[in-house]
Amino acid sequence: PEVLGNKIYSIKSDVWSYGVVLWEIFSQARLPYAGLNNARVVEYILSGQFLSIPDRCPESVYKLMKKCWEFKAENRPNFIEIIKIIKDI
Repeated sequence: PEVLGNKIYSIKSDVWSYGVVLWEIFSQARLPYAGLNNARVVEYILSGQFLSIPDRCPESVYKLMKKCWEFKAENRPNFIEIIKIIKDI
């Protein structure tokens, strides 16, 4: 959201993108935000919505995705925390 609204790039915005990559992996390479044009994707994200759980995705992995998609960047985990979460999964 901070990239879309203010063009602020950081490791925390990379964490958001990592959550999307996880979603793509567990959705078997489906296109995220399918059916939405760029303007609608921006609106969707800035309104606090996020991608739904892919079929056959473990709830624990989806929980990690949602942590990566926390609206406020400071609430997202860092990559060290993500590694710990993945090891626990």
